[in-house]
Amino acid sequence: MGPTGFLGTPRAVRCSPALPPSGELVRYRPFLMERWQSTWEHRVRFNLSESGVHPLTVAELAELSGADSLDETRLGYGQSNGSDELRERIAALYPGASEANVLVTAGAAEANFVCAWRLIEPGAAGAVMVPNYRQIAGLLESFGARVLPFPLREESGWEPDLEQLERALAEGARFVLVTNPNNPTGRALGEG
Repeated sequence: MGPTGFLGTPRAVRCSPALPPSGELVRYRPFLMERWQSTWEHRVRFNLSESGVHPLTVAELAELSGADSLDETRLGYGQSNGSDELRERIAALYPGASEANVLVTAGAAEANFVCAWRLIEPGAAGAVMVPNYRQIAGLLESFGARVLPFPLREESGWEPDLEQLERALAEGARFVLVTNPNNPTGRALGEG
């Protein structure tokens, strides 16, 4: 066993510290809607709160994919940051990027968390489009940032209130968080 705890010769890996840049442990505000959905989503006949689609069986997925058989598919843990091949293919889409610039996550919620964890500092302010998926504002609050909302206005076809956005920027927002298409309205920016 080498000095790094790996058998053989370890590859150079960039590791993030276990704590956010402030060095303080984070206290998360419970995501109450998600807790409620998790409690009830498998106990109802019709689930109107879910934005996903009905899950496929493995057989249905194999049929759709055109795969002859899944018998030879190895099941195991993949690389936590995404396979080298996948990261290389993603990096190839962006001039000047390499696989070292790419982190593959297990979904958007994990990607949101990682971005917030690495980029948001306590006391910072962020302009957040509202309504929005609750995780976005919750992450800012959990990492000690102020949320400066700028609303989408129903009366204008769910267009952003740009005066409110300008006000948030004038109040010191260092970043703008936009979900496009918007969750929960479904409105995509530039549709109108």
